Amino acid sequence: MLIPGVLSVLSFAILVKDEESRPNAALRFWTTLRNLPQDFRRYLAAVGIFGMGDFAPTLLILGATQLLTPQFGVVQAAQVAGLLYVGRNIVQVLASFPIGVLADRFGQRRVLVGGYVLGVATSALMALAFALDLTSLMLLGLIFTLAGLYIAVEEALEATLTASYVGEDIRGISYGALGSVNGIGDFVSSVAVGLLWTMVSPVLGFGLAAFVMALGALAMATLPKPR
Repeated sequence: MLIPGVLSVLSFAILVKDEESRPNAALRFWTTLRNLPQDFRRYLAAVGIFGMGDFAPTLLILGATQLLTPQFGVVQAAQVAGLLYVGRNIVQVLASFPIGVLADRFGQRRVLVGGYVLGVATSALMALAFALDLTSLMLLGLIFTLAGLYIAVEEALEATLTASYVGEDIRGISYGALGSVNGIGDFVSSVAVGLLWTMVSPVLGFGLAAFVMALGALAMATLPKPR
């Protein structure tokens, strides 16, 4: 392991050359954030709203385990839930290329809105499964498949759309702003869903996530096209 690691470091040091760029002395972090284009700030707001419903995938695994425990027992239920999560990851990888093709054909924002709608469906179906005590493996397989699809759309297109809304001179800080918004949204959504699950019910937790995601999808759908 040591030799390949050393060779990798040497390869980057010797072979990879960064293009030189002139530093922008006038560029300041907070000033740039305040002066981001209005359309991009609206875009960040839509991403942030959706993110506040986009809970951590571990809650999907926990949900599947809880639903399947009466049928399989807790150990086997956890194993099945783990396999469903592996399937979700496979779907995410396989969907990446077709998503790019669809974005080129129909537009990045439209496909991103469609991905957000798939996120709404994922949370809504999970809430429905708990509300009606549905333990069908087919239903859970569908939920995890939808989860893989919407995550693939989200990861492929949010950064791409960022580049469409801002100029090259502030693109780096815009990506940073996008990452910050996503990080805050993920934290808020996971805590909110987890607390509601514990204190009230998983139906309310996942139902609220679906509602917030729907608001984010609506906000994204009403954005102006990048100029």
